[in-house]
Parts: sequence; structure tokens; C-alpha cells
Amino acid sequence: MRSGYKFCTLFADLANPTSNDIYQQIGYTQVADFHQYEFEQEGMHIVAHMQRRPHVFASRQRIVLALVALVGLVALGWFVARPASAYFANRAVPMRCFSHSSGIAAGSEAFLTCIASDGTAFGDSQRVPDGHYLLVTDIHLTPLGGTNAAAITEVRIFDSYGTTTRQSLIELRNTTTASYGIQMGAPYLVLVPTHRLEAENDSVSQARVAIRVSGFLVTNLNYLPFAAREQ
Repeated sequence: MRSGYKFCTLFADLANPTSNDIYQQIGYTQVADFHQYEFEQEGMHIVAHMQRRPHVFASRQRIVLALVALVGLVALGWFVARPASAYFANRAVPMRCFSHSSGIAAGSEAFLTCIASDGTAFGDSQRVPDGHYLLVTDIHLTPLGGTNAAAITEVRIFDSYGTTTRQSLIELRNTTTASYGIQMGAPYLVLVPTHRLEAENDSVSQARVAIRVSGFLVTNLNYLPFAAREQ
């Protein structure tokens, strides 16, 4: 064992209970009996002689290693069988945020109203609730008050916190009154608890803009949900 071997075995004398008891006291455990067969030919017949051999003992370390391996296999099966979200205790629900139906006027800004599909309530002034993260994956903008005529619209979506502080943003611009937007394969904006979505319609815009944002409300950023899209 000092040379690095993981376990050792030995044959004990079945007729010597004293030595067998000592072996077990120092850490060995009985694992099997061993039988030896010898075949010899007597005239036209083959005769088998069976001799019962002593007990085979193995060290307790070997038993422990076997149990550890068994537990590892069971844990691996459990890991493979469960969905990925279960490993991180994550929960994700679709959510949507939107501006007032009359849109946002040029040179103005407003916080978006957000609704989660499971009814999770957003906090004061539409802040991301504690224990959750808001992932923005889709943005859809509709200029109001016209057809596909020439009209510049420039809109920014902010990750806002505190009263007036802004950090991450995404900016979209169009030159007609046709609806436009963006779909992202992975979350572009990730809002932490107490942050909120704010939209600004730049002063250069020539129309009010209605804003629709969608994505997910999750409880853990270690696992992010992705939805496959048809190309």
C-alpha cells in the first residue's frame, strides 16, 4: 500500500479462525470463497476433484472505492436525466415591455411598462423585481401618424437605475414611418434587480414612436434560455 497500490487481497486459511479474525480486525473484509478443480483421466473417464480453498479477503479501502464509484455513476445519471435549468435552480418566463399606446414624442423619454407571463410583479416605477434579471432579446418600433413616408426616427433603449442614471443602451434609427426592429440570438441588455427599461425618442425624430420589447425574466444568470428561430 505504501508503494502506491489502491488495494490488496490475500487468501486466508479456512481452517484457522484465529488468523481470519485478525485479518478482519486490521481492516480486511471477506469478499468470496474460492474453489479449485483438478481434472485427471482414470482409464476412459475424466474425474474432477474439487478442493475448497480459503476465504478471499479484500481491504476496506477497496470496498470504499467501489462505493464511491457507484455513487459517482448514480450522480452522473441524475445529472444527465435532469434539464439544465435544474442544476442552477433557474426559472425563466417570457416577458414584454411597452410604451404608452400613444407612443413617445420626439425629444421625450419614458420608462416602459413590463409584464411577465406568470404574473411576477415589477417593483416601484417598473423596476426589475428582487431575485430576478431582465433579458432583452427583441425590440419592435412603430412610428405613429403616417404610412411609409419619409420620416426619420431615432430611438434609444436604456438600462436605467437610480433616478436619472443610465448605463447600457441600444440605438435604432429608421428613415420611413414603416415599423422596424431587431431580433437578437442572445440577450443584448441584461438588467439586474431594481433597474428598469427606459426609452428615448431623439429630438431629430419626425414622428412619435410606439415601442415593444420582449425577452425573459430569469432568476439566475448562470443559465440563459435561448430560443431557436427559423431562418
